[in-house]
Amino acid sequence: MSNHLEQEIVNEYTRIKEILYSTYPEAKTSDQSTYKSILKESKFKMFLKILMGLLNSNVSEKEYLVLGLREKSFLTSLPRKKTVLIAKNLSEVLFAIKERYSFYYLGLAEYKVIEAYFERDPSKLIGILVKILRLVDKLKKPGFIFYFTDVAPMEIIFRIISNQNEGLFTICLQHGVLLEVNQEFILEGSLSDYFLSNGEEQKRIASRLLGEKTKIFDMGPAYEFPIIKDEGPLDIILVTNGGADVDLKRSSLTNRILNQLSKRLEVHSIKFSIKLHPSDQPISFEAKENLYNGTKYDVLSNKPKVFIGFVSTLLYEAHLIGHTSVEIRLRNEKLELNCEQLNTFTPDYSFFDDELDLLCNELKELDCIKKKEVESFKTLPLKERVYDSITRIEEGIK
Repeated sequence: MSNHLEQEIVNEYTRIKEILYSTYPEAKTSDQSTYKSILKESKFKMFLKILMGLLNSNVSEKEYLVLGLREKSFLTSLPRKKTVLIAKNLSEVLFAIKERYSFYYLGLAEYKVIEAYFERDPSKLIGILVKILRLVDKLKKPGFIFYFTDVAPMEIIFRIISNQNEGLFTICLQHGVLLEVNQEFILEGSLSDYFLSNGEEQKRIASRLLGEKTKIFDMGPAYEFPIIKDEGPLDIILVTNGGADVDLKRSSLTNRILNQLSKRLEVHSIKFSIKLHPSDQPISFEAKENLYNGTKYDVLSNKPKVFIGFVSTLLYEAHLIGHTSVEIRLRNEKLELNCEQLNTFTPDYSFFDDELDLLCNELKELDCIKKKEVESFKTLPLKERVYDSITRIEEGIK
């Protein structure tokens, strides 16, 4: 193996990080903290990570690699005989064993890329690259690598190796609503061979934003379609913005607005719950008794609801599957944050952050909420949607 591959991976990771840091300087502090924690990792934990690699399944003649378990139901929608889970931690290994899927543990891959980047030493990647290249060589061609981002460390490794291997293709499943931004920004999916969009509306936007290299198909959500009743009493979910690890200023501003809205809802005796983004902390919100403790799938299921948020994945997914979506826009976003982010879908309602009283008055008039009509394709079982998407991709390759 030449030094060229190691250097190319470090160069690509560096390029992506420089773009990220130019827009979100706080992300660098977060990454530095991650690097320091890696250096402090105990030798025993590192030994366990190496030991888990000895449990790897036989991957010969497999066709599909799935990097991580962002959506567990996507993995289980793929045929066991053809699929390998690239596990990043012990819980993913245990899930694969439970569901009887082949797995290949690469828990050190992210560590090695981060070390190589901060220490400017591509040779840190040699050991992990040898393992991945052997894995790729055993795959049946054409082979497909599925992931939910193409800018994370492990995904970068597989993407670059794929570029150098004929018959190996990368497929990025959409996670997160596509963004319209006024600064340099790498859209996830733009660096892959294929992009599976979460809805027809996002597919149209992706065709414009991702460029000509990426071929786009609409698969709908990468999870089973939540069952929603046709009608129900008024139920409001406030969706936090998240992103405190990379954009603390925006996160603080949007959290403050949600706290203001919470107080107004209480004044009007309107019941509500707050669904936290994974990166948010409960301490940021005053109405802690209203925090929603269920999963994303839980909050999207059962009765129709009114989801209120900013630029948000959950807001879009709720909108997509039949809930009512209300967007809060920042009146002075460019002035206050120096970076404008816009939703790329059309919510049912839109209010500025200085129109919270108007929003509350509108909500007071609602006695019940009805489920909206959705595209019939999205209501198909996940296995059917996955099979249809892969079939279309394979037919295009022939």
